[in-house]
Amino acid sequence: MARFVGRPGILWQSRHADVESQQQISDLRKAELDQYDKFITLSDEYVKVKEQVKKEQFKRKPNPTLSMKMTQIGTQVNLVVDNFRSTEAKLAQLEGRPARTITFMSPTIPSVSNTQARPF
Repeated sequence: MARFVGRPGILWQSRHADVESQQQISDLRKAELDQYDKFITLSDEYVKVKEQVKKEQFKRKPNPTLSMKMTQIGTQVNLVVDNFRSTEAKLAQLEGRPARTITFMSPTIPSVSNTQARPF
């Protein structure tokens, strides 16, 4: 026979808090994956625009909207990276571990001469 010391609702409150914590962890992991997917999508878009810019540079009148598009994508990428790092910090706190250090590399067009990428 088991006895409960204290209020009977304490055990239920503890389990309820555990379920809420696990739900938060699950939501944050999904948010991280969504942000990572967004980073990859933006990186692909950036590379495509950068290839267009490279083709346009030899034309007499290069398309100025391409440069603006690259800047916009770069800004979006920086926001996604910041959101990812913030989400990782919250997730690490909930899981009781140190936050992982993840280095995002800037998207580049693969080539023989361009082997360096800069971190965001």
